[in-house]
Amino acid sequence: MTAPKIITKYDPPSIPVRAFDWSAVTDDYEPGHPIGYGYTEAQAIEDLQQLLEDA
Repeated sequence: MTAPKIITKYDPPSIPVRAFDWSAVTDDYEPGHPIGYGYTEAQAIEDLQQLLEDA
C-alpha cells in the first residue's frame, strides 16, 4: 500500500492572519477529511501529517 499523495495550495484569505495561507490535503480528499494549514507550505504538510497520525 502506498501513502497518499499530498496536494498543497497557496490561497491567502483576505484577513491579516497568515496561518491559513497554505493548505494541504491528500489526493483522495473528500469533504470531512483532514486539512492541514500553515504559514508556509511545509507547515501545512506537517499539520496534515499530524492530523492523519492522530486520526
